[in-house]
Amino acid sequence: MNDRASGQRFSHLYLERSSPKKDSNKARFRLFKLAESIFPRPGASTSVRSSNNRKRIIDMIESELGIRFATKAGSGRLVESWEGYFGRIPIEDLLDTITLMVRLFRKFGQEDRAKQVVTETKRIFAEENLAYEVDGDGGVHPLVDSVFSVTRQTAIAGLNDARYTATAENVERMDACLLQNPPDYIGAIRLVFGACENLFKLMYSVPRLDARSVGDKLAKDQQALYAGHSNLQSASSKTLEGFKDWINAAHFYRHEQGVEEPNQPSEEVAILIISNGLSYVRWLAQLDQTLGYVNRS
Repeated sequence: MNDRASGQRFSHLYLERSSPKKDSNKARFRLFKLAESIFPRPGASTSVRSSNNRKRIIDMIESELGIRFATKAGSGRLVESWEGYFGRIPIEDLLDTITLMVRLFRKFGQEDRAKQVVTETKRIFAEENLAYEVDGDGGVHPLVDSVFSVTRQTAIAGLNDARYTATAENVERMDACLLQNPPDYIGAIRLVFGACENLFKLMYSVPRLDARSVGDKLAKDQQALYAGHSNLQSASSKTLEGFKDWINAAHFYRHEQGVEEPNQPSEEVAILIISNGLSYVRWLAQLDQTLGYVNRS
């Protein structure tokens, strides 16, 4: 035996992967095959449950997404076909369809099928190098990279108190900006800044988030919190300076009345600003709880 991976597809092992793609004909075809196997055409061997599921998902697609499932054939006749459906719809409707599939199965207590859709879609997205990830409930999110995804999920996990509802909504709304083609990085930066600002205003009842307010308010609390720990005080002080620099950087993309709308930043700068902002969201929420503001509200 040697150290080479055994039984793996050549393309997965040796072909160089490019940046994740927004769309892919191969991924669409594989998703059509998945849907066709789960929601088969009516036939002699089709179970009543499968037949009912097919009718339900078609009705849900048309009701929730506002698009016709059937595809018009060359003769002008409408044909109900997963291949035709997945082949013609915009990518955002395709991603929404995945979510509806999981929602349908959960609604009717078919957890095995819901898990199958999530598991298989995750595999297809990963193998076809698509720029999306699927959560356990079938929701689809933009995939920048694994580190960004962990940062986003960690930030959201730190906002599970009702006090942070508005902050969490800002973070979750970022997905819609990043899923646009091309991505709306300015919109995402404004939302993550808004999340930080919302938290800071909750903590200190100030009108806005700016570097001066942070220096006036947060520095004193940090020094008191870490009294007796000189290294921690020094490290937290430098961290605070980094937060102030981030605020100033994000301000270049804030909307100001009477000022010309800025151009979209480059991908690397945008992702850096957004990722750091998400880390600061989690940091502020933890400080809020540690300093006792939750209990005082």
